[in-house]
Amino acid sequence: MIYIRMQTLARFESHINHRIYRDPSTCDCATCRDVEENWLVIFDENHAYHLYTVQCDYFAEDSILNYRDKK
Repeated sequence: MIYIRMQTLARFESHINHRIYRDPSTCDCATCRDVEENWLVIFDENHAYHLYTVQCDYFAEDSILNYRDKK
């Protein structure tokens, strides 16, 4: 069993202006595929908050968006 915990808002905020990577998810849209294959830069506090709330929405629906520092 793989245990993945949600990232905190503080963690997203601490990665502003840094690249983050995301593990593959159940979503197959172009944006999700791009973030999974490449990377994403968190631009500011609003962007960090957006990523945090989207992650929370996915967890509420029993889906996982796992972000990490390295691919």
